[in-house]
Amino acid sequence: MCQGFLTLRCVKQYLLLRRGEDRKATAFSEEGAGSGFIAEPGRNISKSLYRGHHKLYELERLLRGERLVVALVGEERGSVLQLRSRPSSSLGEPRALLVETEAWLQPLRGRAREAEATAALLAKVDAPALCGWLRGVRERLAQQAAAGAPW
Repeated sequence: MCQGFLTLRCVKQYLLLRRGEDRKATAFSEEGAGSGFIAEPGRNISKSLYRGHHKLYELERLLRGERLVVALVGEERGSVLQLRSRPSSSLGEPRALLVETEAWLQPLRGRAREAEATAALLAKVDAPALCGWLRGVRERLAQQAAAGAPW
């Protein structure tokens, strides 16, 4: 059923979420420019870039038809943690990262358009299939609870 959640609608949501994080990072960098770039705007930029990069890794997975992960691992985790744990200390740093992010995002947008044109992904979730899957999950949990089995 997991594949049924990987839809064009989901792709578009990830693209919108990513755009929102870019806008926040840009606004925080402008705020930082007006304040001599003190620590708070740097932390906020870092947080927005961290969340945005996490979404880009997930968007890549989604476009490859892979399962999404909640917690990143390996190089992906290291990359986003570096953004999170090392706040920007100058205005040039976040601007360079935003340019880099846009370069990463361009091919993903192209792949999203291609997926839409070729119907490689469903347009939206198949609601009856989703409801059937949820019903099955609930029935299995109810049977386990009745048998005294731990979750």
